[in-house]
Amino acid sequence: TSWRATAKGGGRPSASFAAKADAYAWAARTEAGILSGKQGSIPDKTFGELLERYAREVSPTKKGELWEQSRIALLQRDPIAQLKLKDLDSKAVALWRDRRLTTIKGASVRREWTLLGSACSVAVGEWHWLRENPFGKDAGAKRPKGSPHRTEVITEADLAALDFHSLGNPIYERVLRCARFAIETAMRAGEVMYLGEHPEQVDVTTRVAHLPDTKNGQARDVPLSAEAIRLRGDSGGWGLDSVSLDAHWRALRDKAGLQRLHFHDTRHTAITRLAKKLQILDLARMAGITDLKILMVYYNESAADIALKL
Repeated sequence: TSWRATAKGGGRPSASFAAKADAYAWAARTEAGILSGKQGSIPDKTFGELLERYAREVSPTKKGELWEQSRIALLQRDPIAQLKLKDLDSKAVALWRDRRLTTIKGASVRREWTLLGSACSVAVGEWHWLRENPFGKDAGAKRPKGSPHRTEVITEADLAALDFHSLGNPIYERVLRCARFAIETAMRAGEVMYLGEHPEQVDVTTRVAHLPDTKNGQARDVPLSAEAIRLRGDSGGWGLDSVSLDAHWRALRDKAGLQRLHFHDTRHTAITRLAKKLQILDLARMAGITDLKILMVYYNESAADIALKL
């Protein structure tokens, strides 16, 4: 009588033994050796060094390159960046999470969690710097709960206040024109800026703007209203870039006493308004939304306005 043991992985090697205990011991040693050879030993590096490599090699391949790199630079100040990779576990992640929650909201921590999890995933699968992802779903530490979805809609009174405080300031006037264009088209800020840099992507005759690369990775043709064409102007440019648009929007908003507003609220406003004119599938296509559940996040009509339709 003999016992045959088969190890998992590496071509499933096997061997026979007279004793059952010897068979189990051989299988355990062989599987450990296969795993060690496949993943390698964890290098004597810090988590900060892992993030530096990710920012240098991986972030430039993404649309959110600047955000990832700036966020990684900020996270280098946290104690988790000084941890050796061998000490990076779910407990360390939980401590990092709790520290961040003292200074930023849960939604922001969730975005950083996704970034750090992505970096660790690359370190596991490609670099073999980690054996498992401590930010992974089954690692142990729990993501913080996300913040409620925004429901802010920019009203005509808000636009009037912004218009009043932009008078006489050419930069503020351009910023408000961008915001009104976004409300007419449901475009994101980056998409509005893209059309300013590439006026040739707008066909004035058919009133269609072409966006070759959007947030979801797909091209999109956006129908334009007559008002959107008017706001765009003859030159098609805004005289702004994404950074200056954000900075000057905040300044104008604060000057008008409307600190509650974000520029992205123009998208909520646009979809809420356009829902009165377009069928749901037309609206989703215009806004570049493939999941109708997401469309409901942006549709923020008040119950009082809905009641007027009854």
